[in-house]
Amino acid sequence: MPEPTTQRVPAITVYGGRAAAALQQVASLLDSASVSTEETQELLALIQAGAVESAQGDVIELAERPPENNTAPAVQGWVAAVQATATELAHVADRTITRAKPAGRLAAPTAPAIRSVPTAVDKVARSRWSRSWPWPSDSSPS
Repeated sequence: MPEPTTQRVPAITVYGGRAAAALQQVASLLDSASVSTEETQELLALIQAGAVESAQGDVIELAERPPENNTAPAVQGWVAAVQATATELAHVADRTITRAKPAGRLAAPTAPAIRSVPTAVDKVARSRWSRSWPWPSDSSPS
């Protein structure tokens, strides 16, 4: 059996700067409307988590469309990979919300709290993820 090659997954680098600028603009508009920093952070995180959730839906649809003319083990591998990716996207959405919520703030009563199982990604140092938020470091979530 040939040895599997490690292929690098191309990163999306087109939207990061524009998204950060848009987040800053929305945060500035909310600030001028006297919305608290905590509420602004939570609202922006909800938008980001919703985008991740939408991407997860697209990924889940891939499970129904495995590559044609493959053996059963290949199709099972395809479905397993899709499930693993969808699960990780659920974790990303959960972490996005968790990091933006002020300590002690409860989830909205209309939306039951559904938490994904922690993964190794959850152990990434705070300094690595806090740099991606568009607000000043002194108001970033703790």
